[in-house]
Amino acid sequence: AGTGELKWDTSYPGLNIRGTDLSPLDGSHGEQWQHPVIAGNTIYSRPYAFALDSGKKLDYIAYRGGHGCGGLTGSVHYLYGRGSNPRMYPMETEQTEGIRLTHVSRPGCWLNIIPVGGLILIPESSSGCTCAYPLQTSLAFVPKALSGL
Repeated sequence: AGTGELKWDTSYPGLNIRGTDLSPLDGSHGEQWQHPVIAGNTIYSRPYAFALDSGKKLDYIAYRGGHGCGGLTGSVHYLYGRGSNPRMYPMETEQTEGIRLTHVSRPGCWLNIIPVGGLILIPESSSGCTCAYPLQTSLAFVPKALSGL
């Protein structure tokens, strides 16, 4: 940052991930709008992770499910994104298909899962979608430790 010189440049093939099938991006469903998440010293750019200081590809892959839209957000231990339904993707693993948060809703096509203050908030953003998910409403997920259950 002090000199403005390029520190590293890493390229990789963008991939669609449906289940465990890796196929090239075709740009038909929002894959081109993906943005990375920086957490600590790691950059997560679906489906991979890279060292922030060197650009070296790390041993991490998030098998997403669903289609290509729905950007990632992140917290200290998880990435959050849409893999058909809302999912949490653990960062402390080499491979993950994500933990499905619910089967009855679909987050919107953009950055629609917001981890904040120990909660996971999903504002309604799917109304008007033709996808077959029965609940079109905002959701808030609270950890059991905070819910008093």
